[in-house]
Amino acid sequence: MSVARWLWLWLVAASSPGAVSGPARVVDGDTLVVTGVRVRLYGIDAPEHDQPCWNAAGARYPCGQRVTQALGAFLLGHEVTCLPEDTDPYGRTVARCFVGSVDVNRLLVRAGGAVAYTHYSRIYEADAAWARARRVGAWSGVFDPPSRWRHLSKSDKAARVREVERALRTAPTCRDVGSGVRH
Repeated sequence: MSVARWLWLWLVAASSPGAVSGPARVVDGDTLVVTGVRVRLYGIDAPEHDQPCWNAAGARYPCGQRVTQALGAFLLGHEVTCLPEDTDPYGRTVARCFVGSVDVNRLLVRAGGAVAYTHYSRIYEADAAWARARRVGAWSGVFDPPSRWRHLSKSDKAARVREVERALRTAPTCRDVGSGVRH
């Protein structure tokens, strides 16, 4: 990281009320705990812990768990600096987080491990389009938007998995899978 970039981040963090820095514990793909502060990553939405995705070959995998593990591996041993944008209804700090000059939120979206949460911000929309066009991460196959998955009941989630798998057995490409599924 250049000295100028480091200085800029330091100045922004120092002047941001509520900025938190330190080692991070990963709760899930879009939530961290940094020095005791629960932080929801701003502008992104990652698959839920129980959420499945299907790869390009149609094989199901636990994408929510994989994103959580990958984020934990990336952050391990690094100091994270989170710059607050808001507070959510659950009392979490909503923030953009950085490891050095790397925008962690943007990294997750560009890796296909999260989507741009355009209901709250359009800041990562171009990064999501980039990932989708290149079919990286979850975009390589089939998945439901995390916000949709989150609102399904347990029985609706089981039915959704059956629906997608039935469609994948008969569809020549993931584009032919039922409504609401991203690909």
